[in-house]
Amino acid sequence: MAKVYIPAVPTRYDAVTKTRIPSLDLNQAEHFGQLVNLIQEPEGMSLEEKLDYLDDACEQITEDDYILAVGDLVLLAATMLFVHDRLGKVKLLRWDRKKQEYYSMEVEL
Repeated sequence: MAKVYIPAVPTRYDAVTKTRIPSLDLNQAEHFGQLVNLIQEPEGMSLEEKLDYLDDACEQITEDDYILAVGDLVLLAATMLFVHDRLGKVKLLRWDRKKQEYYSMEVEL
């Protein structure tokens, strides 16, 4: 079964609970595979730590898996770079606002 890797889930601050909560409903991406958060608690890590962690975490991504194009652009770009360096291509899921659904695309540089 394919997996959908999320570099870091986008969050917002919730004043009621005084915590950060997901700012997007990513459930529709599950149509493409099991959702996997690459960085669980990104707020407590420096950018360098996040990039080192992502470099290692991307080793598990295969040609059948997807990267969900959401969240922090630096982390998304780094994830794409790490996967592309290993596999020679990256499969992404992007949101189509008009159709209100994700679609897949492949990037080869």
